[in-house]
Amino acid sequence: QPYLGFEDQSTKERSGFDIEIAKMIAADLGFSDKQIEWKTVDSGVRETAISKGQVDYYVGTYTINDERKKQVGFAGPYYKAGADLLVRSDEKSITSKDT
Repeated sequence: QPYLGFEDQSTKERSGFDIEIAKMIAADLGFSDKQIEWKTVDSGVRETAISKGQVDYYVGTYTINDERKKQVGFAGPYYKAGADLLVRSDEKSITSKDT
């Protein structure tokens, strides 16, 4: 998602909404920004990284579903995004996501 989390490749500085949320959580836990160890966690291994203690918590775009709830706990959502279909106004054969 644009503007949610970004790492500048030249400076390695991170910015965005998710980054600010992570900093707020760290502050509530008594840690400064400088004490955060940032890690990039690919979507296919997020549950494993949490369950094996490779990361303490994950902040980022992530779909909460029943299968994932069996593997990890969720403290959110803290942000909800939706997906929609755009169709020409004169298009009559597409009336819903199922057609």
